[in-house]
Amino acid sequence: GHDAPDANPLGWSNRTLWGKVQQVVDVWFMLGVVAFALAQFALMVLLVHGAATAVVRLLSSETVRSVAEAGAVQPVVPGVNMAPSLLPSVTAALLVSLAFHEFGHALA
Repeated sequence: GHDAPDANPLGWSNRTLWGKVQQVVDVWFMLGVVAFALAQFALMVLLVHGAATAVVRLLSSETVRSVAEAGAVQPVVPGVNMAPSLLPSVTAALLVSLAFHEFGHALA
């Protein structure tokens, strides 16, 4: 049978360059899924450990401020805990990351 029209837009057989491109993209996406799953697990462990540590420290009468400053995960707030001069660089990095992310959706 024929492939769905959007699965093979140029109508090439899977033994051609288009088939090889599809295989590379499939492997790339699978690597992304594995990397995401590992990172998600690691971040969950980090967050649970941080929360448990914070609760223990708060129960031992430490101040909220000292506990918050010692945490491994902190929000980034320009002008508070990030120099405002870094804002253009951080914005540029976020825009580049967003572009790559959205390009991945376009390939999918």
